[in-house]
Amino acid sequence: MDEKFLSWLEEQPKSIADGIYKNNTDAKWAARVIDLYKADTGLTKKKTKASPSAADAVTKTPARTVLLMLQAVKFGSFRNPYP
Repeated sequence: MDEKFLSWLEEQPKSIADGIYKNNTDAKWAARVIDLYKADTGLTKKKTKASPSAADAVTKTPARTVLLMLQAVKFGSFRNPYP
């Protein structure tokens, strides 16, 4: 897991951190926490106008990232600062 993300998560209110640490069923909640992290750290890319090529519009979905994070929480490989 990304140490920068974990450090950021430790600084967040418990209600936000719980979206990762205590949530193993709601992928939408976890995705919103990740979106908030990206926005706070400037990782969010600006949306551009329609590209001329359909291939340019194809992006990876964050669902895989959410799934991996939820699995880490479920199987205990995720460090929880709020025991």
